[in-house]
Amino acid sequence: MTRRRGPGPQKPLVQINRSAIVAILRKRELHARADWVEHTLPAIVDIRRHTGLLATLHIDPADLANQQP
Repeated sequence: MTRRRGPGPQKPLVQINRSAIVAILRKRELHARADWVEHTLPAIVDIRRHTGLLATLHIDPADLANQQP
């Protein structure tokens, strides 16, 4: 007999304000990319879900965590 397993413990979401990403891009003078992020990403960004995008933008999630109040 096989037992069904539930989805197991979920890890907490790691979220950041989109404005932190935009601020990093603007500081690097990447205004077109910052504009794109403002229009594309939600106001609260799940870092785990958007890891690939952050890597493409050369943004380290640790840098984002340091910008949170």
